[in-house]
Amino acid sequence: MTSSARPARDRLLLLLFPPLALMAPILEAFGTLSIPLVIAPALGLFAGFAGLGLILGGAAALLRPDDRSTWPRHVAYVAALVVALLVILDVAAGGHRLLVWMAATRPGRLVALIGIGAVIFVALWPVRRRIAPVLFVAAAVFFGSTVVTNAGILHGRAAAPPLPAATAPTSATSTDLPPIVYIVIDEAMGVDGLAAAPGGASLARDLRAQFTGRGFRVYSRAFSRHYASSRSIPNTLNFDTHDDSWGQTLHHQEDGRTRSILFERLTQDGYDVVSYGTAHIDFCFTVAARCEVLPSFNPASPYLERLRARDLYHVVSRTFPSSYTVVRGTSLVFALMGWHPSTFAGFDAYAFPRWFDRFEADVVSSPRGRAYFVHLIMPHAPYILDDACRDTGASGEAYYQLHELHGLTPPALDAKRVEGYRHYLPQYRCLAGRLDRVIARLDSLPAFAGATIVLHGDHGSRISAGRYAEDVSDRDIIDNYSAFFAIRRPGVDAGIDERSASVQGLIAEFFGAEDEAAAAEATVAIDSRTSGAVVVRPMPDLARVMEVP
Repeated sequence: MTSSARPARDRLLLLLFPPLALMAPILEAFGTLSIPLVIAPALGLFAGFAGLGLILGGAAALLRPDDRSTWPRHVAYVAALVVALLVILDVAAGGHRLLVWMAATRPGRLVALIGIGAVIFVALWPVRRRIAPVLFVAAAVFFGSTVVTNAGILHGRAAAPPLPAATAPTSATSTDLPPIVYIVIDEAMGVDGLAAAPGGASLARDLRAQFTGRGFRVYSRAFSRHYASSRSIPNTLNFDTHDDSWGQTLHHQEDGRTRSILFERLTQDGYDVVSYGTAHIDFCFTVAARCEVLPSFNPASPYLERLRARDLYHVVSRTFPSSYTVVRGTSLVFALMGWHPSTFAGFDAYAFPRWFDRFEADVVSSPRGRAYFVHLIMPHAPYILDDACRDTGASGEAYYQLHELHGLTPPALDAKRVEGYRHYLPQYRCLAGRLDRVIARLDSLPAFAGATIVLHGDHGSRISAGRYAEDVSDRDIIDNYSAFFAIRRPGVDAGIDERSASVQGLIAEFFGAEDEAAAAEATVAIDSRTSGAVVVRPMPDLARVMEVP
């Protein structure tokens, strides 16, 4: 190639490499989540990131120096490449999470960003005249391989089928033991935790009255030792009261399925186990006679009815939580297309009423001798339902790490917490109403005489300023770890129990793991920013951090 043709070629390659590199991870995410590309919201998002790439590539192409260019032009050109590569790093590899890990404050993150950019600048400077083909080939290979491995996204998808009928809902069971209904209500704070939250005192009083009136023993100061479902639920179901390992890895698995010592024991007693869950986390136990997997925010669920722009925003922001560019850029793209963030929602809460109706119809037709495990992704964010379970069209979400991820400080942080709870509380009331309805129906059925019903949260609301041990406050611990717990079974008196106890320890206590129950302490496991490290702290006294709503 002649020296006169090389600048034109390089400018074309520079123009194209950023959009190719930026579109590849979006395509890969769509493929992984079974999101078809040829639908309006997906095409709009894809075009938006392609446009961002063309802007970055266009800047580099315009600034590409020639033999007569002075050193400021060379500096500006390499700086444009650095910016493009930083954006690509953020989208493809979660660069924003790297900055959050490196520095807790915004000024610190800026210093870290400048440092990373300086390293890239120094690496590019000696090869700046020959780097354009290398960048293009790398981006083209990345994009091409992504398309080949995710070809299914190029095809539209018809409307998803309706929910399948529950398998043999009235089939006979092998025992006449009274039924057991075990329901995990995801992100449901405990009664005293709610009373300590902005605006939560009224709901706390109502929950006390509702469940004690139904014959439950309510543990007002219950909490989970873990802030994540992937750790809290398996540990609870396996009487594990002392897991102090780091991170969110799903424990207690066997051959890729969740193990549950509790339900294994029930099976040995003669119960048929039925598991209800979503594609969010699979709790199809190794001993389950039947598993029902219903809609989740993961659109790989075969029951996704339609993909609206607000749904896609929620999925993409959850799929790329470590990318500042994707989360903020997606909001901007959809706003430009006339879809505003205030109308975005997610699949779990949106599908909850129909999801719960399906479970209710199944359980009320159940014979004795059946043990149900139900994981409800409620009142889990996004908060889109009012207290009557109607879709409000809005998505309140102060969720979570208001300081760590969003950089808020008082008074903005405090205002955001108040706003978050303002949306969270109606959705919690929606859940409480549906639970009350199904319990009332079970109470009218002879088959449920003497039944055991367990309700507990897996962690708190997580509408908190942070989660890491280095700077988490008592207020944050309550937001992250306070968990609802109520049980009704023969021999257990109704009323309020004010013991500070973990849901892990309480389940061990009620279901026969006496040694684990005795060893349980009123402590929580808090991740530090250092991989592999956990700090164990006592659950704070709720009365000390009580806030006036």
